[in-house]
Amino acid sequence: MVPSGITKVEKGTRQVSAEELLLFAAALNASPADFVDGADPDTAEPIIVAPNLPPEKPFVVRAWFAGEWPIPVSADMQEFRQAAPSWFRDKEEQQERTFRHPAMMSLSSLKSFLHTAVLGEDAGDPQALAKAIRQESDRLAAYASLLADETEQKATNGR
Repeated sequence: MVPSGITKVEKGTRQVSAEELLLFAAALNASPADFVDGADPDTAEPIIVAPNLPPEKPFVVRAWFAGEWPIPVSADMQEFRQAAPSWFRDKEEQQERTFRHPAMMSLSSLKSFLHTAVLGEDAGDPQALAKAIRQESDRLAAYASLLADETEQKATNGR
């Protein structure tokens, strides 16, 4: 692709083929899924996956790329869930249970704090950010220890 073509892609005036998406990802040592997320999920433009499907939010397309979520073919999510294969419904239920677990919520919070620190984003008071990282890290370590104990106990009980 010539430099002017790359500029057009960056400005959003030229579409990218699947092959080009894979080439960009390989050249930049990134996942193809990294290219579908907008900077701000609330303002990201919907993505047209196929002409006969409604545009999807970038986080849905990213999850689809990762094999975590099929592209909905129905606007009615209840209808979609009922039509989804059982493996998907089971996985969705597992994800819901996982995301609600305190250890996963703590991990998510810590990840957000670390993201802010690594990127050097302005998060207000640096001392408060450092304190939040330490507190969440301690909280996560405690949850991880409890889960390890629980896992050992299950192994001991033969479950």
